[in-house]
Amino acid sequence: MVALAGPGWALDTTAAALTASALLATLRLGNSPRPSGGASVVADLREGWQEFSSRTWPWVTALQFALVIGALQAAYEALRPVVARRT
Repeated sequence: MVALAGPGWALDTTAAALTASALLATLRLGNSPRPSGGASVVADLREGWQEFSSRTWPWVTALQFALVIGALQAAYEALRPVVARRT
């Protein structure tokens, strides 16, 4: 956005998105019952982990992104002194 329209438009777009987010956060959704019963945070985490691990695609995708981000971060950290020395 900065390269295409300029920094002012990028800041305006970000401000509009944050304002919309703040307005959406004030919405009241009513008293709908929680699906899991809301026993405790630990029970909710356990239930979420069971759902996450019961399907293949979420954990394969999470593992893939962890490996890619780890490899990229390792390269950036290894090259940081070289770039710092040149600049």
